[in-house]
Amino acid sequence: MLTDAWVARRHVFDQSGRPKPQAAFRYARSQLTHAAIQIGVAHAVLAHAGRLDRAGLPAGVAHRFAAWREDLLLETSAAEALVDRAADLVDEVVSAGPTPASALAVGLAVDEAKCVAYDLGPVAADGLAAFAGPADTDADRGFDRYWRNARTHSLHDPVRWRRHYVGDYHLNGTLPPVLRSLLESTGDVPL
Repeated sequence: MLTDAWVARRHVFDQSGRPKPQAAFRYARSQLTHAAIQIGVAHAVLAHAGRLDRAGLPAGVAHRFAAWREDLLLETSAAEALVDRAADLVDEVVSAGPTPASALAVGLAVDEAKCVAYDLGPVAADGLAAFAGPADTDADRGFDRYWRNARTHSLHDPVRWRRHYVGDYHLNGTLPPVLRSLLESTGDVPL
């Protein structure tokens, strides 16, 4: 936290007059994009895997590769379903207006989606690297960006804490800290 730091007025984004449920909703909604980024990485890996499969794999590897690819398709579908569910909640709140309860519902749905999606991108890229040969992983072909982008992006927001917060809410009714801080001042914190 900074104290007595000068900041030009044009760089200040004042949230003080904004209703707290709206601020909580905007925060949660913005986080949904991050889950979608990891799903995008998984889709890119699947597309690359399709090219790798068509190029031919040794017989001993082809069966394991097919099983990995099927698992990745299933995990990607699960992550997409969670993102879709959170996006549907966002759409409902946009049309009805945010309340403390709806902001919390969106925040939890987004955190649940992020918990699955943040594992998906890096695991997908790791899996592809395990099956690809040197010609497939050549930096000139762009393969390295899947792993680098997924890993770098997933590290900006430690998902282990989101898992804890989602679980703590479902088991004990404890609000996730960011949502709690945004909603507490309303006096109408949903439990």
